Amino acid sequence: MTRDRRYQIILTTLPRPLCNITYFVFFSFIYTSSLLLMVVSVDRYLCVAFPVPCRLRRKLFYGVVSRLVVWVFSSVNLCFIYIVVNQNSPDFYACYDNFTQEQLKVVLPMRLELCVVLYIVPLLACVFCYLNFILIHNRTPSLRAEKRKRAIGMAIGTLLVFVVCFLPYNVTHVQGFIIQDNVEWRLYALHLTTVNTVLDSVTFNFSSSMFQATMKRILTGK
Repeated sequence: MTRDRRYQIILTTLPRPLCNITYFVFFSFIYTSSLLLMVVSVDRYLCVAFPVPCRLRRKLFYGVVSRLVVWVFSSVNLCFIYIVVNQNSPDFYACYDNFTQEQLKVVLPMRLELCVVLYIVPLLACVFCYLNFILIHNRTPSLRAEKRKRAIGMAIGTLLVFVVCFLPYNVTHVQGFIIQDNVEWRLYALHLTTVNTVLDSVTFNFSSSMFQATMKRILTGK
């Protein structure tokens, strides 16, 4: 028995309510990550492009509100999962995998919408913000070379998350919409999205001078 077959059998044993909750939470983490990366890139760009106004208006409350807005926005976009899986489905089935043609008429356009709104838009925003972020740092002669390297490292790390973790999975949305059917390699692309939990931590930790200094002390034994 192949690994994919075993995986499908395990999913088939899940009841409908548990399937709904499991996949809603899983997809929420995927697309919330891309939106939060966008929010961080916008925040960093505004801090270097408009340092004085940002410093005066910077409050913890705004950070909490922005995160709540991200969670609500991604959750609203993913509510279609509850609609789709309850259309002409048995009580036990392969969660969010074994669609009928009627279900695909809803699933494929919604996947394309997720790709555009929750992937392409955040990616373009990150590219714009981090390119300007780096350009501003390079035009500031008073900044140390170490700080410029951290800025470039964070930009590259964020873009790696979008390309390595999220791009293959979102490509399956576009391909599926074109062929009007499920994409066979979609499951493997979905596995790549989980790598962002590691890359996000590495990107933001290594952008911190305190973290870099701590790692240097550990590696050198000082």
